[in-house]
Amino acid sequence: VIEPSVYALFESDYRHLLPETDFLHLKEYSMEAVAYLEAYLRRQPEIASRVFDISVHKDTQVFFHGHCQQRSLGFATPTQRLLESLGLKVLTSSVECCGMAGSFGYKEDYYPISERLGKQLVEQINETVGAQPHPMVLASGTSCLEQLQAFSQVKPIHPLIFLESLLAD
Repeated sequence: VIEPSVYALFESDYRHLLPETDFLHLKEYSMEAVAYLEAYLRRQPEIASRVFDISVHKDTQVFFHGHCQQRSLGFATPTQRLLESLGLKVLTSSVECCGMAGSFGYKEDYYPISERLGKQLVEQINETVGAQPHPMVLASGTSCLEQLQAFSQVKPIHPLIFLESLLAD
């Protein structure tokens, strides 16, 4: 699963919507995509150097903001571990949520809260990597990507898109 909020549905919420056997099957056979890749490469580390050309971004600093549901389910850490295993210096967000949380940030009553949280995240990015001319900012959730684009000058990308840029020819 690429979107952390969808994985959260498979991991917990669908227990209320599906028969128990279907829910347990879905839960057992679902995994967040970057976490799957990290687990696979951790078991076979020699493959990473054949798959990824890490010389492209060797010693590059990346700022990673994990989706709030990804964090709560423990799948932000595998993304950080995978990026670090490829030789990247990973700076992680301490802001728990970007403020969008799906459609929350689009609702008129909640927009001020959403904006405050989004700007708090952007402030942290600016303080952390602001001196870099083109900081590499990664965010794993669609809503996180949208929120960062709305409140900052950086163009955040999903970790899988970034990993695609490292694929060896």
